[in-house]
Amino acid sequence: MKIEIDKPVIPQFVADWIESNSSGFNIRGALEEIDSWTTPDILDWCRKVDGELSYKTLVTAYLYGYEIEQDPRYYAKIKGWEISEGNIHWDAIVKEKVVFPQDKSHVGLRKTKLTKAEWNKLGINETNADFEKVEE
Repeated sequence: MKIEIDKPVIPQFVADWIESNSSGFNIRGALEEIDSWTTPDILDWCRKVDGELSYKTLVTAYLYGYEIEQDPRYYAKIKGWEISEGNIHWDAIVKEKVVFPQDKSHVGLRKTKLTKAEWNKLGINETNADFEKVEE
């Protein structure tokens, strides 16, 4: 008899922690030591997800695997786009770290979708853009 278990969806930092710690502990050892070898951000996440003193989601991910939570992606509209006659979106060539305004006539052809962190690395932030969440 095979039992199907839904893999929990966890943030990247939790997945990184599991990967870096899973080879050094079996689950019993991990549970016995969890408060002393877990970072505060992992403990805070566990408490937020499962409640005080519960590590159910972390243990399930540790034992059965997990899926990584995807950060939302955004289009970046140039500040003042409402009154602009031409350029309304920021566009980017991420590999080359190039950002440029996109003309209205080209918006339908291609709109760059990035996380806010990715936009920030390119210098696009709340001071020069209005972010529009991409519905995927």
